[in-house]
Amino acid sequence: MKPRINLLIALTLLLTCGPMRGQSVIYSLSYSETQASRRIRFPNGVIGAPIDDRLAMLRNLRKTEIYSVSIADGKRTLLFSDEGMNLEISPAGPVGNGKAYVTGLVREWRTTPIPGAYSQPLAIYEINLDGSRQFRRVVEIQPNQPPALVNRQATKGVVETFVDGKYMVFVYDLPGWKLLHSWELTKVTQPHCPSCTPISYGWLADGQRLFFKLDVVGDIDADTLSKHDRPGTYLASESGDDLGAIPAEIGRLELAGYMHPNFIIRDFIGQLPDAS
Repeated sequence: MKPRINLLIALTLLLTCGPMRGQSVIYSLSYSETQASRRIRFPNGVIGAPIDDRLAMLRNLRKTEIYSVSIADGKRTLLFSDEGMNLEISPAGPVGNGKAYVTGLVREWRTTPIPGAYSQPLAIYEINLDGSRQFRRVVEIQPNQPPALVNRQATKGVVETFVDGKYMVFVYDLPGWKLLHSWELTKVTQPHCPSCTPISYGWLADGQRLFFKLDVVGDIDADTLSKHDRPGTYLASESGDDLGAIPAEIGRLELAGYMHPNFIIRDFIGQLPDAS
């Protein structure tokens, strides 16, 4: 029985290479299993199973593969696969300079203090996209944390996470992942929208500034929202300086007779290399 295949939205970035190599789309393909296929692979369960099989039974996904596809000729190349490895990666993360930065988990079998499977804390792993299957652990992260984001120059990475009741931002220097800045995001967002929650974030094209989309989650009294809260997209420097908002007029639909509802904010996805 073949495993069920799920194509997950993952490394949806364009790698701009040299003129001879053209451009490639990088994406990941994750495979999950049904109960029936799992029974076929491990008919006796853990009883008498080799250690590698015991660790494989703990995986959430059977495997995740990362491919590149040439835009010029459609040729597909396998760049990385965690099949048969003790490392299990998530199917999402940024790409830069031939490497992907993904959330991962390493499991291992230990005989002491109690024999069994043990896992390291969740972390961001840097994996080489050259078919070598080489990887290294770079930064430990919190559960349910969004993927790290790398600027288009691949010189800095940023992680936004929720720690001890606060939204925190950590900026790292690449490729060594040395911590450059850490600051509380609420100090930037509070003056603009105290009732808002950060929904998404990313780098601007210059690789120095960050954007944060703020919106209200849940039921908020309309009068209170109109007086004190201004949902939208706000900018900050990598060190946490408040750089104001992206004007709400940007991205406005120009259609005769159309009036954009004030309670719906436009999504800022990102910025092109020419800064548009």
